[in-house]
Parts: sequence; C-alpha cells; structure tokens
Amino acid sequence: MAQQSFNPTLDFTTGRSNNRFTCNEETVPAFLNAAGTTVSDRSPDSVYFTLLPGRSTSRIAVGRTYMKYDLSSRNWANNSTINSVTLVLTKSRNSSAQFKVMKSAVFNSAAASVHASYDSSTPYSSAITMGNTSVTITLNAAGYSAILSGGNNSTDSFYIGLVESAVDLVKSVPCNRQVTLATDFHSTQAGTATQKPTLIVDYTLAAVTYGNKVLGMSTTSMAKTIDIATADIEKIIGIMVFMKKNIKN
Repeated sequence: MAQQSFNPTLDFTTGRSNNRFTCNEETVPAFLNAAGTTVSDRSPDSVYFTLLPGRSTSRIAVGRTYMKYDLSSRNWANNSTINSVTLVLTKSRNSSAQFKVMKSAVFNSAAASVHASYDSSTPYSSAITMGNTSVTITLNAAGYSAILSGGNNSTDSFYIGLVESAVDLVKSVPCNRQVTLATDFHSTQAGTATQKPTLIVDYTLAAVTYGNKVLGMSTTSMAKTIDIATADIEKIIGIMVFMKKNIKN
C-alpha cells in the first residue's frame, strides 16, 4: 500500500444573499437553486446558511465552497485498488454548520457562476461536523470511483463542492425562525502547510504481469506457462526470458 497527498489548485467560496426576502415554501428552494452573485478566494473558505426573519421580509444568505484537485501526478493506475480517500480540513472560526462533500461539475476558475455546480444526486460523504481543530472526512465509493479513474470525467482533476446539509441541501427551512449556521476552514491561502485542505489517497498498485500473447493466446486465458503461473512472469522471449521464479528441472 502507498499514500499520495494533494492540495487544491483552486478553492473558493461562492455566495448569494437577499436583504428583502419574502420567505415561504416556494421562494426558499428557488433562492437556493439560483446562481451565485459573489465569490471569494481568500482564506478562510466557508459553508453557511443564514435566515433572519423580519416583520415583513427577511434576510437570507447561503455560501458554498468549491475545490479542484489536480491528479495528473497520481502514482496509481486505473487497475489499482483505492483503499481509502480522506479530506482533511482545519477549523478557522465557526463550526456550527454540518455539510456534505458533493460531486461538482468541471470548473477552471474561481467564479460566482460555479455556485450551483454541485450534483445533488451524488454525495461523496455523509453529513460532517467540524471538530474543535480539524476534521478528517472519509469519502464513499462514488468518491473512490472518481479518484480511481483520474477525477471527474477522467479530466485528471477531482472537483468537489462543500454544501451545508441541514437546509441548503434539503431546500427547506421554517420561515418564522432565525437560523445561523456557519463553518469556516483554512484554504490554500492559509499561513501554514498543515492548515491547507489536503486530499489523501491510500492505494495498492495492481500486480505487474507481462500481459502479451504467447503463441497467439492471451495471458488472461492461461493459468501457467511452462508450469509457471502467469502472475509470476514478467517477460517471455522478449529477446531474453526472465521469470520471477526459477524453472525446476
């Protein structure tokens, strides 16, 4: 087994707010499904939802964080085994909002237009609560699969959105109650390397075999060649014969 770590090449927080919001069962989902209007690539990154009811209108605000990880230097191949994928975040200030790691569409710049780019049908984690100092998030099988194939849509990059899960993901909130949920964590602009968001991939490389045909037969159709298991052979008559095991007379 081996491990490889990555820091984001892009991470930023998108937001949307309305200080004169008429809150009801229809307007909340519409607001949360709409495009963003603000973007910040300064530290810290944030996930938040705020609703402050007033006499006639309310103030509402939502924020999501997006990250892009460049996997082009990965040491594993598509036939390797991914044992675990974890995302480590370090707390900056608040920690009251639970959130989920979600699959995101491809993006190549920090932009408010990315705000609604997460895939609500593909979570990469369960609901997460930030610890007193940091949190280690274990991604699920969907996250493993994306990592194994070289990121989203085999782009050599892994794209994720961090989305508040109690209100933002479910698109519902009691309009007569104040809600203030926020979790902040250090970004790539953080002061120390250990504070930066870190993706850690634990993997096992596939066994190396020679993989070529012998007398027109694929090695996948053979169990042994000259009584040597195909998994124990690296080359056969490739100018010379080399075997991991000696042939017994």
